[in-house]
Amino acid sequence: MPTIGQQLQQAREAKSITIEQAASETKINQQFLCALEADNYEEFNEEFYIKQYIRTYAYYLGLNARILIDHVDENDYEEKGEIHVSQLLFEQKKRATERTQRQYKVIDVLQRFFMVFIILVVLISLWVISTTLMPKREFHRQGELGIVNNER
Repeated sequence: MPTIGQQLQQAREAKSITIEQAASETKINQQFLCALEADNYEEFNEEFYIKQYIRTYAYYLGLNARILIDHVDENDYEEKGEIHVSQLLFEQKKRATERTQRQYKVIDVLQRFFMVFIILVVLISLWVISTTLMPKREFHRQGELGIVNNER
């Protein structure tokens, strides 16, 4: 079974469309169309771009993008040492998930730090208020300050 790129290239050539024409009509950079036809998915940074470009280009050529993506022979890619689209997409999703989890951990640490900070500010404020604004009470024991009990 031909690869995605081969199917795209065959469909384009069958309609006598040049890469330049396809690029101008689909608004996809010519470099990316060539990468799609060469099955070179390392040119793309994100999963979204690969899927969207395949969908757009396949629609433009009159092909079914879902069938193209779903029926790729994985062994064909493994034999050539290339990365299969689904592997690449899975790895990109995994990296995005890990990045998101790291962001949530940072946010969690910042929230905890902020809560500790607020508690410290409240405690220090209470201490300052209690030492400066509250009247000081003095307690004396009987017999101190010259008070003598004369009843003997």
